[in-house]
Amino acid sequence: MERRPLLPHEADSRRSLKMRMLGLASLSRCIAQQHARVLFLREGDANMKFYHLQACHRNRRNRIDSLEVQGVQLVHDEGKDLALYDYFNGIMGTNFERSRRFDFHALGLPVEDLHDLELLFSEDVVWAAIQQMPSDKAPGLDGFTGLFYKRCWYIMKVDIMHAAESNGLLALIPAAEGFWVSMYADDVVVFVTQLEANLHTIKAILEVFGCASGLFSSLEKSVVTPMHCTESDMLRVQEILACGVAEFPIHYLGIPLSVYKLKCADEQPLVDKVAVRLPTWKGGLLNIVGRTTFFKATLSAIPVHTTIALVLSPWAIQAIDKLRHGFI
Repeated sequence: MERRPLLPHEADSRRSLKMRMLGLASLSRCIAQQHARVLFLREGDANMKFYHLQACHRNRRNRIDSLEVQGVQLVHDEGKDLALYDYFNGIMGTNFERSRRFDFHALGLPVEDLHDLELLFSEDVVWAAIQQMPSDKAPGLDGFTGLFYKRCWYIMKVDIMHAAESNGLLALIPAAEGFWVSMYADDVVVFVTQLEANLHTIKAILEVFGCASGLFSSLEKSVVTPMHCTESDMLRVQEILACGVAEFPIHYLGIPLSVYKLKCADEQPLVDKVAVRLPTWKGGLLNIVGRTTFFKATLSAIPVHTTIALVLSPWAIQAIDKLRHGFI
């Protein structure tokens, strides 16, 4: 094999051939990408029948085909609507005489003009709230981060304004000295010290609110979770509030909460929830494109709600990843 420096014309030929080879390689890569995209679209269209069948199946499962009322079978929508209305109206439609009234004037509180609270959210208020959102965190189950809303505000602001006018708000409200309230829609958590006066205060507030509004709290369905409490403290709480006791971890808004590190058994329901959405027969009916779409749209979004509030253990992350990779 001859070894010598290239002559000027040979070096020019080598550079020219190298540029042509790189150009052909780039062209070949672009052609392969276009073929893959066409194949992805073609095979993706083949999965539409499966998704349509899934949607129809859910619609059939959510439908009440017939009702039996006093020995009579009702199959028409008008008859079923009337039967359901009469049934629930008999349970919940009773008149309520309020035995209490809120007299704010007797409390000596200053009178404030709260007319602005009845106004709808303005675009400036919502945009200011979006600007304060962390860019790397998702505020909802859809997985869209704060950066997405900031970048797409002028495209999505109509939809965002509609959502801002209808969705519930999460707030930590200081109620009084000794206890606080965390409230999301109708899910309420009260943080209270074990002092007897505070316990009686909470019970009285709930009773007065029920007498004034007709919305009575079911204390027998509520639970108390102790934090650094003695046995005598828990006996006092149960005696005054007459509710059950639940140890940590507890579930609030579907998220396990604990003052200790979560065990694998506490994270297992999340892994099972992902596994339930991965039946083997679905994978057999979908090609690689359908499985990828199902993977991105559904399976990857399931743990988002939990990971917003909690840091999952490496065991849970590996278990979920193993299920998702096995489905692909």
